[in-house]
Amino acid sequence: MSTISSFLRTFGIKWLLILVFTKNLWANGWRCRQGLKISNVELFGGSINRQRPIFSVSRNEIAEGTEVLREIEKYWQKFWENEAIFATGDDSPESKTKPKFYLLSMIPYPSGDGLHVGHLLGYTAIDAVSRYKRMKGYEVLNPIGWDSFGLPAERYAKEVGRNVEEVTRENIDRFRAQLKSMGYSYDWTREISTSDPDYYKWTQWTFQQFFLNGLAYRSHEHVNWCPELDSVLANEEVRNGKSIRGSHDVYRKPMEQWMLRITKYAKRLVEDLKDLDWPQHLKVAQEKWIGLEEGYRVGLEVLPCPEIQPVMHTLHAFTLDPCMLRKCKAIEVSIYTDNLLKACPPDYRSAVAELIEESSKLTNLELAEKRKIQFTGRYALNPLTGANIPIYVTNGLYGFNKDINARLVVDNVDTQSECSSDDLKKLKVEPFTNLRFRDWIFSRQRNWGEPIPIFKETESGNTFYKLAEKLPVHVSQETSKLRNTNETMPQWAGSCWHYLRFVDPRNSNAIFDKAKAQHWLPVDLYIGGAEHSVSHLLYSRFWNKVLYDLGISPCPEPFKKIILHGTMNRAQYYDKDGKEVPEDLVIKHKGEFVLKADMSTPVTIKAVKMSKSKQNVVKPDDIIETWSADALRLHLTFLGPIEKNKIWSDRAIVGVHKLLLNLVKFYKNIHPGKLARRETKEIINCTNGFITHITRCLETVQLNTSVQGFFKFFPEMKRWYRSNTLTLRVCNIFLLLLNPFAPHISEELWHYLNPGNDGVSISQQKWPEHLNSH
Repeated sequence: MSTISSFLRTFGIKWLLILVFTKNLWANGWRCRQGLKISNVELFGGSINRQRPIFSVSRNEIAEGTEVLREIEKYWQKFWENEAIFATGDDSPESKTKPKFYLLSMIPYPSGDGLHVGHLLGYTAIDAVSRYKRMKGYEVLNPIGWDSFGLPAERYAKEVGRNVEEVTRENIDRFRAQLKSMGYSYDWTREISTSDPDYYKWTQWTFQQFFLNGLAYRSHEHVNWCPELDSVLANEEVRNGKSIRGSHDVYRKPMEQWMLRITKYAKRLVEDLKDLDWPQHLKVAQEKWIGLEEGYRVGLEVLPCPEIQPVMHTLHAFTLDPCMLRKCKAIEVSIYTDNLLKACPPDYRSAVAELIEESSKLTNLELAEKRKIQFTGRYALNPLTGANIPIYVTNGLYGFNKDINARLVVDNVDTQSECSSDDLKKLKVEPFTNLRFRDWIFSRQRNWGEPIPIFKETESGNTFYKLAEKLPVHVSQETSKLRNTNETMPQWAGSCWHYLRFVDPRNSNAIFDKAKAQHWLPVDLYIGGAEHSVSHLLYSRFWNKVLYDLGISPCPEPFKKIILHGTMNRAQYYDKDGKEVPEDLVIKHKGEFVLKADMSTPVTIKAVKMSKSKQNVVKPDDIIETWSADALRLHLTFLGPIEKNKIWSDRAIVGVHKLLLNLVKFYKNIHPGKLARRETKEIINCTNGFITHITRCLETVQLNTSVQGFFKFFPEMKRWYRSNTLTLRVCNIFLLLLNPFAPHISEELWHYLNPGNDGVSISQQKWPEHLNSH
């Protein structure tokens, strides 16, 4: 008796009650579970001990509760996989009668660091919508893959002295395990990897089609060269004069490169944006990067110089208004202009050569900050005024190209200048579409990428290019045999067309089956990070348009609707001296953050983007083991609108975790005799409003307010149960609505409430409809 009294004094009466009812509760659950046949798979290498109570007084409540939730999650993840619940049946007769819905997440790059919780924002949203669409009667395609080529893996493998393919496979295994632990409803039978020869064979084949149709060509270009990365970088890989990856110095360097003629598609890439359901800021970003301007190309005659040979005759500049030539005070040309030194008089040649030499040693950042000009000693004739315009050379990073090789320097650019019809006759002018972006520099000087599948041949002094007859040209093994050395494709190549391959990923005879592509495309909803708003999306659209023009892709645009999720930040706290304070030493008191030990001492808070370099990454593995996958899913959803940046806090997950545990307690303590047969008018109105709210949240992908709905509706259910007015139908409706957000616990409780559904998932049930009044 003394032992029992001591127990009650320590833990209270409620724990005794919990132990009593959970013994019967879990025994019932175990009998229900024994009725399920799950391909003879046994969890944990043996049967589940369902007679173990939810909580044990000898262990921490949170840890014990999470252990139960994790057991549930692992069980149903095995069930979904072995029963192929989420496999897309696009060849079945039933699937052909359903409307289609194609969802896609931007596929991740499998780094050695694994995923952090910020990466899961888009995946969680996609999964919620995909589960909802299945229950609404759609045939859903929700695949996943890996953008697995790239420089980081190659550099890491070199540093540790390992094979890059082995490192990449290990990284993919880790990423796959992390995504599976979240219970995402991917069709894993369609998994692809851009570094798989069966995949990049078709990337190489597509490049050959580009070449045969005049869209891939060789050119000597001044490119962005990063010595630290030992590779050429596209403009999109450089920010503020530094490489985006690693923030290394970038220089301008002349090299022969493979180019893709993306500028040919510039107008269509801008014009076709208007028909897409994309955020307006995303459309504007694409338009600005393309930089399409309708204006005029003006020809300017370079005055002859008796001291040198005539190697510079005419310059061409772009202007929106040819009449602005009246105010032109100078002309600038690039230090990369052909025959520039030969065009300079001897007295000016050394100064120009010095600028060229000095600029070759400057990074792109330094060129932007230390822009210089030097007079060339040459003049051009102003056709409107008859004056001589001095020509300067500049090391500024302006968008010169073969069509526009000069820049007008104009005074009072904001004021208008008028021309007569006679003035316009004096001008060598033609309508011209100018572009900010340039053709896509497609070569990379590295091994871990798709080898360019074209041989450079020389015969009788003539150079020509020959297509590799056998594809794929394998990485490393055959690259050195190609006359174009170790040139490979950029990392974007493989992820430019994965949305097409997903419709038929195991086809070895064609890039994909056209009938399947016709059925599934375009992608109905594409979600990813804002950092891909220009490069990836622009290149994917271009790649698809080429294939569309060749009669391969069935649609002119690949992505019907796009949502870009915000970044995940960590809250970091600082004392008055600017020293960082650990989060567990801070408390919110009277609306302000203060030290727990001294509430009179305020601390400042700063949102810092979650990243490895800042050492503030939160790994989902740790959160799942502490709180469960369903709790993490609900927490990510609850943090705020998907488009907004969010602040991670371990404290905030406590609420959703408690909700899940209370749901288990409530549902597994329901006594059938206390359930009513018919709903009251109040329950009907409240339930219909709940259905409308959750449905609207999923249709608009404004998921954060949905979690609030569950917190509000659950207490009402408990009140109705106490008054004997709650029905089985309303209990099931709650679980069906919860399923897109917390699929494991809803699956568990639905089976508990509805025994006998062997081999069937709650995900295969219909989405709830409004209740009819009696």
